[in-house]
Amino acid sequence: TVQGYEINQTIEVSSKNVDKVESVSRSISELIATGVAMDSEPPQYIYTKIGDVKVEILSEAAKDARRRAEEIAKASGGTISGVRSARMSPLQISPIYDYAIVGEGQNDTANREKAITAIVTMTFGVR
Repeated sequence: TVQGYEINQTIEVSSKNVDKVESVSRSISELIATGVAMDSEPPQYIYTKIGDVKVEILSEAAKDARRRAEEIAKASGGTISGVRSARMSPLQISPIYDYAIVGEGQNDTANREKAITAIVTMTFGVR
């Protein structure tokens, strides 16, 4: 004799309307609270415009590196000359106000608000 049946179905919702996705996510939690058997994952917030801003972010980080080098050289009585080397570490897309740096980079999907950090290491000549 058949004791029962189990049916599984995965539903994924993807939208640029983040407010609507959050609303649907809360509604599912309400269904679960009424006894409807279902598993629910929290929404993922994926930043999709990194390609559009990557060059600008790296440019600002390089400008900041130069300003810092100029201040250090000035404080020691020197000036900087040309760039000897430059490298960047992977971008960090992290929760806002989270300043942890991960060597291979990070891409936070759990939080709606994000900070993007670029680390540029530059070596300058000094005169």
